[in-house]
Amino acid sequence: MVPDLEKLRRFSLAAGLILIGYIAAGVELEVGARLSVLGVPFIIRRPELLPLCLALTSVYGLARFYYYGFMLARSPQRHRKDLLHKLHGHGGLGIYRGSAFIGPTHYSTTPLIQDRAAVEAQLKEIISAFPKVWRSIPSGTIEQHWGIDDNDEPYFVYNAEVTIPFASRAAALLQDLDYSAPVWLNVVALGLSVSEVIFSS
Repeated sequence: MVPDLEKLRRFSLAAGLILIGYIAAGVELEVGARLSVLGVPFIIRRPELLPLCLALTSVYGLARFYYYGFMLARSPQRHRKDLLHKLHGHGGLGIYRGSAFIGPTHYSTTPLIQDRAAVEAQLKEIISAFPKVWRSIPSGTIEQHWGIDDNDEPYFVYNAEVTIPFASRAAALLQDLDYSAPVWLNVVALGLSVSEVIFSS
């Protein structure tokens, strides 16, 4: 059963923030110190183990979010990259294989197909994958082309021309940083924890 990703995200963020706060504030507890969590009183008899417990919680939150948020699910960055890698970037040759952050502004769907509804659906998915920033809005148009089949009958094929402004890419980067915060925040917290152990010994 896949856990609720948003709840897992909140747990991972809380674990990292608590560990960072504990280290940054230089918290020291005396033996027998009393704490209250959700109204339940606790007596801490071995306070020296508290940093280890917080670090293990941080590792647990990081590992679970990375597994469910990146390995089993598609992150927003992976989703955008998969969409772009089905397009032809203007100014380049063949299918675009570059970054989801840095690349051409204009793209074309490829190949030309006769199913206009499928092209419209692909265009809508691409546009919705990138944020709107003030007047910088991802946009696109459906292009119609016609040809002659083997029976000299005319037919129409379609593709979409897509524009993704730089501001939308920059906003997408911020979204990706926010999505991945449970990972990098806990990495920072664990790094601080290790540094504290090294420099205090």
